[in-house]
Amino acid sequence: KIKVPSMKKFIQQRKMVKEDRLPRFKEYLTEELKVSMSQLKQLEKLLDDLFKSVNVDIEFTKHFFDRINDTRNGEQIRVREVRDLFRKVYAKFKDEISHLKPDFEGVLKDLASDVNIPFHISWNSKENELELIGKTVMRKKSFKTSNKSFNV
Repeated sequence: KIKVPSMKKFIQQRKMVKEDRLPRFKEYLTEELKVSMSQLKQLEKLLDDLFKSVNVDIEFTKHFFDRINDTRNGEQIRVREVRDLFRKVYAKFKDEISHLKPDFEGVLKDLASDVNIPFHISWNSKENELELIGKTVMRKKSFKTSNKSFNV
């Protein structure tokens, strides 16, 4: 228990500052930088067009949408970063990805931006194509996984 009045006051002020900063940061993230669902849907369409030549459809889960706007990423993950990651993956791994088997699990890693996208491959028999489903997204420098990584 703290008995020195000035120290007690200092700690109370410090707690107020910490509690104050977090809501402001979340509010700023929500208002200024947050990725919208419509932006993510537009990105899906753009990536579908890109991967169409190798018969792969790109999908994002609701968790992906929630996690792209998560403050744990540190710096906000932008749509441009996700788009660029997929473009690099397409350029380097399009043939390999088009031959993956359903139920395959892997991670797309952008070594420059530290953006990681764990994904799952499934077969869409209705459309007769593979689906690459981005399960989540995070910015993390040393992302560890036991699944195959596609590093770009």
